[in-house]
Amino acid sequence: MEEVSKALGHDDESGFLFAQEMLAGDVTAAVNFDRLMRHPQQGFIIMEYLLCEEEQMRKHNTTPYTSHPNKYWDLNRRKFLSLWRAALDLKGTLYLVNYAKSGTEFEDQILLIKVKGMNEKGIFDQESTQFTRRSFQAWFRDLNRACLGPEESILARTPIYVRKGFYHSKNNCSFMRGKADYYTFDESETWIYGRYRACKECYPNRNYQ
Repeated sequence: MEEVSKALGHDDESGFLFAQEMLAGDVTAAVNFDRLMRHPQQGFIIMEYLLCEEEQMRKHNTTPYTSHPNKYWDLNRRKFLSLWRAALDLKGTLYLVNYAKSGTEFEDQILLIKVKGMNEKGIFDQESTQFTRRSFQAWFRDLNRACLGPEESILARTPIYVRKGFYHSKNNCSFMRGKADYYTFDESETWIYGRYRACKECYPNRNYQ
């Protein structure tokens, strides 16, 4: 039976509470990701959800379409800078998502901010897209499906397999079929080609002299 990932459930706060207990009131150096995915073409994607509370929207005369992290930068600067640093280190994409709770006045406004430039003073380059709740759901589900894939793709974007001194482009050739004692690498790791020999079945046109 094929194993599938479980659907998203309710947040488990036990880890947060444990860390809070261990810090004993110290300011935390950590930042939590709301969502971390790996897309087969886009690479790593970090997504941070920014809830626009009704009271705050009334107080500041704003909506999910008009709210922006730069407007409250001094309150959450360290968090946003840490998220951007992580995106840079992962060579990935940082998305910030403005939204309101379902059933509230502005539930149908969702703003997707793709961060393209940030420094200590704020976000200075971005690409923003306005969605309805339904259109964002369609976009989000498409993105999620694209990021789901075989487990081997977690280790490598374009996997190659190494077993007993040979590297293979697929794990079901006659030399690999049914085997479990192999290593998965990405094809971009060129050192592999000098250390191991190519499988003749997987690479029939390669020069083996």
